[in-house]
Amino acid sequence: MKPQKRSLAGVAALIFFSALTASVFAQDKGQDEGQPRIALAEKYLFDYYKKSKSARNTAGIVGIGGGALFMGIGAAMMGGGDDWLGFNDFFGGLSVVMGGLMVVGGAASLAFRSPAERAYDRIQPIEDPLQREKACADALAGFAKSGRRMRMIGGGLTIATGVVMAAAAGGDETSTGYLAWAAVFGGAAAYQFLVKSRPEKIYRAYLEESQAKPAPRLTLGFGPHGRFLVGVTMDW
Repeated sequence: MKPQKRSLAGVAALIFFSALTASVFAQDKGQDEGQPRIALAEKYLFDYYKKSKSARNTAGIVGIGGGALFMGIGAAMMGGGDDWLGFNDFFGGLSVVMGGLMVVGGAASLAFRSPAERAYDRIQPIEDPLQREKACADALAGFAKSGRRMRMIGGGLTIATGVVMAAAAGGDETSTGYLAWAAVFGGAAAYQFLVKSRPEKIYRAYLEESQAKPAPRLTLGFGPHGRFLVGVTMDW
């Protein structure tokens, strides 16, 4: 064999083995990426757990603090003098009642854990990583379904209120106010229908990240005139 032919054969062999090695590496990597990430759903559920706990504690503190402030203002108004129209007693009593409700709501928020917290604490004792990951994924799917259902129900009730406001508008000077409130409720209903809830967004982000990425594969074969062909294919 001539030196030039031996050189071309060596280059061809080098290209073949390089392509084969790259294909094996790519397939192994694709298989690794195609398998479920054990901690992915648990990571998203833990993030939701932390946000829910933080929001619950914040709501509890704000509710108790704001309620105590309203109760204090109401008590001061009711204890004041020179109220010959009775405004201080009325608005003071209303402020005390609202403050009391805020305190009760804040205390309840601090005392009772959120559904995300309860779900995460219930799943944590599972020792098998695959079962724990599946339980986390099921919990995220359940929260997304509940969030969408509550969003649809809230939007339906809001738009129904807007329809009632629009129907109550007559042809007199008060119709402008009713129509304005109908427009407000309509806008709020549109927002509820179009903007996804936090659980829905979290579950969608989990699904997008958990999708397997396409991996290239090496294709070997013989072409016309006895030529050896090397190709790379990829499934989408």
